[in-house]
Amino acid sequence: STFLRNNPYQESLLEKDIYIDLKKEKLKILKEAKIVRETIINTSQNIREWKDRSNKAKAAGANLLAEKASYQIKLLMINGRKSWDELERLGIKFKKLEFEIKKLSEHNAQATSDFEETLIQLEIEKELDYLRSKKQGREK
Repeated sequence: STFLRNNPYQESLLEKDIYIDLKKEKLKILKEAKIVRETIINTSQNIREWKDRSNKAKAAGANLLAEKASYQIKLLMINGRKSWDELERLGIKFKKLEFEIKKLSEHNAQATSDFEETLIQLEIEKELDYLRSKKQGREK
């Protein structure tokens, strides 16, 4: 906006706020991903346990019990796939945030570089003015 272009300090503050918000969102995603990974691990352990039960039931000739165990395994597999899908979604979101953070960091670095370049140019001009005024003082 015009206001931000006319007030670079305010723009800098806004960008810092955005940067902080992006970092907070990144941490939130990391925490969510950790929970989902733990859910996947627990689900896989439950699947193993139910497979053992199913195999024991089959070996004992308890077909009805084996069918119930197989049904439980299918439910766990569905939940596991949902968890993997959620983890993938979080991964995509995480990568987008990383890109936004990198882009914002590069923009800030460029802005800082432009600012430093302007300062250096002003210092050079000031030094040249000083030298010119000193030279003119000797020529008189």
